[in-house]
Amino acid sequence: VMKAAAENLTPVILELGGKSPCIVDEDADLERAAKRIIWGKLINAGQTCIAPDYLFAHQSIKKELLDKMAEQIKLMYGHAIKQNRLYPRIVNEQAVERLRSLLKQGKIHTGGEVDVAEKFVAPTIIEDVTPDFLIMQEEIFGPILPVLSFKHIDTAIDYVNKNEKPLALYYFGNTKKAQT
Repeated sequence: VMKAAAENLTPVILELGGKSPCIVDEDADLERAAKRIIWGKLINAGQTCIAPDYLFAHQSIKKELLDKMAEQIKLMYGHAIKQNRLYPRIVNEQAVERLRSLLKQGKIHTGGEVDVAEKFVAPTIIEDVTPDFLIMQEEIFGPILPVLSFKHIDTAIDYVNKNEKPLALYYFGNTKKAQT
């Protein structure tokens, strides 16, 4: 495609995509993990190819991690995120509607506000997600982060390995098995 476009001086954009996972293990530095995950997810409101697309959190630290992530959102954008001029908007109304449809499954831990006219989708964390949910079937490309939990690291590793290769994978923890 790129070669044919170059021969005719035709502009082209090749989009790489994927569902880039975050895995947070029980021995992770939760403050650091929360800050980095939220920072990576909210660059351009999650509209980047390497934004974290879903989170696997060890069940023993999940609640604390999600609370720390919610706090990081407030630290970055304040309590009135919609009014914050530094928080990006979604590319168009069609994309906002698609993102809104992804909020129908699971339990909203943080966020969930959508304003189509403003092209606004609040930073949103959804818990109680399972792999069969629609949000786990396609790249999100927005500020929504679904959360799954695991008891054994093998669960997260097997899930990632069973699916399309992601452009990026973010691991927080010290488990040697996960690092290899």
